[in-house]
Amino acid sequence: MLKFSLFIFVILFNILSSSLIAQNETTDSANYKLQEVIVTATRTEKLVSKVAGNCEIISKNEIQNSSVNNIDDLLKSAGSVYVNRSWGIFSKNSSVTMRGLNSSSRTLVMLDGIPMNKLSGGAVNWHAINPDDIGKIEIVKGPVSALYGGNAMGGTINMISSEPDKKASGSIKIFYGDHNTIGTSLNLSGKDSPINGFFWNISAFTRKGDGYIFIPEESITQYDKPLYLTEYGLNGKLGYKFKKGSKVSFNYHHYNELRGSGDSFFEKDGSYEKIITGIYTLNYTSKIGKFNSTLGAFLYSEKYFNQDESMNNFNEYRLLFRDVLKNDYGINWTVSGKFNEKNTITTGFEIRNGDVNSDEDYKTSTDFINYHGNLSLYGLFVQDDFEISQKFNLVAGLRVDYARFYNGSLFVTEPSSVTGYEGDVNKKFHESNWFAYSPKLALKYSISEHLSSYISYSTGFMPPKLDDLCKSGKINRGFKLANPDLLPEKLKNFEVGANYNLNKLSTKTSVYYSIGTDFQYFAKTGEVIVAANGEEKPIFIRKNISEISIKGAEIELKYNLHKHIQVKASYSYNKPTITKYNGNDSLNDLTGNTLLEVPSDMFFGGFSYLNEKIINFDISYNYISAQWADDENTIELEPYGLVNIRISKDIKKRFNFYIDIQNLFNKIYVDRKGQLPPGRFSMLGIKVNF
Repeated sequence: MLKFSLFIFVILFNILSSSLIAQNETTDSANYKLQEVIVTATRTEKLVSKVAGNCEIISKNEIQNSSVNNIDDLLKSAGSVYVNRSWGIFSKNSSVTMRGLNSSSRTLVMLDGIPMNKLSGGAVNWHAINPDDIGKIEIVKGPVSALYGGNAMGGTINMISSEPDKKASGSIKIFYGDHNTIGTSLNLSGKDSPINGFFWNISAFTRKGDGYIFIPEESITQYDKPLYLTEYGLNGKLGYKFKKGSKVSFNYHHYNELRGSGDSFFEKDGSYEKIITGIYTLNYTSKIGKFNSTLGAFLYSEKYFNQDESMNNFNEYRLLFRDVLKNDYGINWTVSGKFNEKNTITTGFEIRNGDVNSDEDYKTSTDFINYHGNLSLYGLFVQDDFEISQKFNLVAGLRVDYARFYNGSLFVTEPSSVTGYEGDVNKKFHESNWFAYSPKLALKYSISEHLSSYISYSTGFMPPKLDDLCKSGKINRGFKLANPDLLPEKLKNFEVGANYNLNKLSTKTSVYYSIGTDFQYFAKTGEVIVAANGEEKPIFIRKNISEISIKGAEIELKYNLHKHIQVKASYSYNKPTITKYNGNDSLNDLTGNTLLEVPSDMFFGGFSYLNEKIINFDISYNYISAQWADDENTIELEPYGLVNIRISKDIKKRFNFYIDIQNLFNKIYVDRKGQLPPGRFSMLGIKVNF
């Protein structure tokens, strides 16, 4: 409570002190830095300083000069954004969460406005995005379901692809690092003219590493092996700009990855995951009278294969092949423009479909499992940005989503004690549907040209995952049943904040209180399953059985000491508490507990000196406080802080030599699974521009 009260004081102090500063600042517009424009916050182009909320932009310059191995590394600098990538580049995936919420499915991630959260499980494959392809990243904090629908509970992250800025240009990069990691990337782009004509981009990258053993040394066995990695990607874009301002573009992303899981018993490659991803997008922007129109379509396909070897406590060997095909596809249309001098209207619709088909073939027993399901979402939204006066701006919006689950099925043949089914299963799940209503209301008060404050009410929701709607099977705690009647999680957010932006200094502060309802947790059914060793284990079903509250606050600062020097810092505090829990388990009542994998305190500090004639230098420190590793709050992970550094040198604007070191001081910490990070990870590279 003390920290929360402190932030309220900070906001009031920021408003008062900044107001006094603004009165004494020169009004010479030449002294002001160029204001950043964001699209994601309102689906229209708007100055960041004019948005009634907390948002942030990571520029192309920051992307190129920060210590980055994967695109999500950049997000650590943003307040209230938690990036969990404990195994570095060898992680199976990264979890990016915001504002005190765990689970990556509660943060909406987009690529050029296209959702990257798969409806099957809600996760995002961050590996599939090459940082060299991204021109900027827009981050909107807090619920944005009034515009974007599902998953936008904690916030929204939109990665925007680079546009060619020359008639023809290109670059090639070669790098080598620890654990025998080697890779290359190539980028070619061009356009006919600045005004109209064709534009295009082709990029490719590959990376391979021998990996490391993530088990503590005292626990290593003969079966533990390094987390190896082989990946490559290809991206192609072709577009055309018309003379009247219209534009059409087609983009294709291909990504192929093979990642070792860290153990090997009898199979040559041990346990591993192989994923092939294809993303196809088509966008058309045009003018309809005085309104701007954007029409988009996408297909996101993922083929997943898992070879899983294991040995149980009775030294019984198990080999499992998992084949999963996941598809997400849809269309969206947005129209926005000035309805009159005071009102800017944004409206549109979105249709999104997802399906999953999974086969689990047990090679060391007779078991075979297949599950399948479809989920369709249909959304309509409207928003009015009303300029009450020069000082006040009111934003009101509403989105209605309708969801339908269908074609759900579970098929099991010849089950044994390995999978826990009592007999063959041939089950067709009934259809289910639900509505989600997402209103938003925000008031912006421009105290001066450079200082503003806002107050807002926003809502968000997360649709149930297909994996929970139609998949049953063993889990660590027992056995899980599919639940086709699962409903979306919902969040209401109340927020107040202040922003100050003038020449060298910009600050953002916000305080928020969120209430979550219908949160999904496992509940006991009252039945049990008998394990292979004769032990009885409970049967669970995921239900909407809990409520939570989040008290949070954040402050961010950017200060340009010199045209070559920038200091950046952010601090956030989040306290998510389970306020209601009805899991039919009196021994494990979670009421009053903190959400797992949510650090209460996060700090980021960065210093950069960028001078092409001399040297480019960037150093940052990221602190993550203690967090709970389990729902019961019995296992607490220790806090840790990491220092990352990047030094690069340009020669005649053609050659760039760099060294990138993550975890400079080799800090070793343990994740919630008891596994270790790679420690200090260094990379040397050279980039040639042409």
